[in-house]
Amino acid sequence: MAPILPTDLNPGIQRTVKWLNDGGYPTVDSGDGKTHDHECDREDPYVVVQVSAVDTSPELLVVWANSLKKALETIGVEVGPVGKGPVWLQANYDPCNGYAFIDITGIHDGMLPEDLTDG
Repeated sequence: MAPILPTDLNPGIQRTVKWLNDGGYPTVDSGDGKTHDHECDREDPYVVVQVSAVDTSPELLVVWANSLKKALETIGVEVGPVGKGPVWLQANYDPCNGYAFIDITGIHDGMLPEDLTDG
């Protein structure tokens, strides 16, 4: 499968996806909440981060969620409870296949500092 290029993403989420990937948070889905070029695009901006495919323990999911929250707050992004913050995280784990991911809702490029270069 060919790598996904930044230009393949909705324009309002490209910097966010790059920052997350550069910071060691591999993204698997995203949308800016406005473009709707793809059937899976949501009404709100979002990015989905896949937790390590090597170690899919639920404990690692908690560590990643806490780390991601701290990283976002460090760059000035306000993270609140699910459905109440401008941005919220939801950590998900499927025990049948070991798939673990973190859904970040509300995040978009306009929330990132202009001088942000990497994670």
